[in-house]
This record gives sequence, structure tokens and C-alpha cells, in this order.
Amino acid sequence: MADREYQRKWREKNREKLRKYHREYYGKHKDKYRESRQRATRKYRANLPLEKKQEMCRRYHLNWRTKHPNRYEAQKVNLQEYNRKIKYDVLTYYGGGKCACVKCGESRLACLSIDHIDGGGRAHNRAINRWGGTFYRWLQTEGYPIGYQTLCMNCQWVKKYERNENNRGEAPSPGRYNRH
Repeated sequence: MADREYQRKWREKNREKLRKYHREYYGKHKDKYRESRQRATRKYRANLPLEKKQEMCRRYHLNWRTKHPNRYEAQKVNLQEYNRKIKYDVLTYYGGGKCACVKCGESRLACLSIDHIDGGGRAHNRAINRWGGTFYRWLQTEGYPIGYQTLCMNCQWVKKYERNENNRGEAPSPGRYNRH
């Protein structure tokens, strides 16, 4: 016990000297400390349940947004513009050089989307796990694969009706679309 008491008193007496020593040591071995912290963090996070990880991410992003409201809004606007440009480029490519429906010529960007020519778009999107903006980016990074076209939503619904497709891949009931 006397030894512990002696150490405690010595640390109190030489506090500044110890701080200086630890600062210098940390400065020389910063990478070692950083790697150790990263390993411990990875180990801790690997054992967390998914819900806990998601909650941690939510809290982090909420905290960041409250601390940086201007940067968050600017990022949001930049991301929207970026996604809009990718969508425009992809629709232009699959529209034959024009950002317009290949059937009726509709050119409003909000009305246009990508159509899987042979159908099966929902199953394909589910298989590659891409929807909306991420699907447009996927088409672009894959080098614009064949089998797609630019259609407006009206033409997509007409095509769906003419091919007797519905969301489950079954033929729709005969009176469903012809109600008076």
C-alpha cells in the first residue's frame, strides 16, 4: 500500500513532467495509437447488432446536420444536381441522343424514366439492388448496357397493359383497366 501511495504522490508532484513526456511519446508513436484505436473500434462495431449500428449512424448524421446546417443544405443541393445530371445523361443516351420518350416524344425530365425493353424491370432491380438514382448511376458505370429505352410514364403504363403485365407478373383481370 505504501508503494501505491508513493506513486500517487510522485505523479501529483511531477504532473507537468509526465504530461510533457506523454505528449512527446504520443507525437512519436501517433500511428501506433491510431491503429490501436481503429482496431478496437472495428472490433467493437463488428459485434454490435444491426439496429444499434443504424442508430449510431442516425445519431452521428443528425448531430452533423445540426452542427453544419449550411453545409448540409449545400450538399443536398449538390447531390440533387448531380443525380439530375446523371439521369439526364442516361435518358439522353437511351433516348437515341434526345432526352425524350422514344414513343411519344415527351421531353419533361420529371415524366421520363428508364424502361426494361423485355420487361422484368422490378425483378432485375431487386437482383442488382438498385432503385431510382442509384439505378441510373449503375447504368452509367456499367457502360450503358443494352436492353433499356427512355419512356414517359404514360407509355410505360400502356406497354404494361398491352403486354398484360402487373406487379406480380400475372395477367390483370379483364375489367381492371376498362372501367366506365
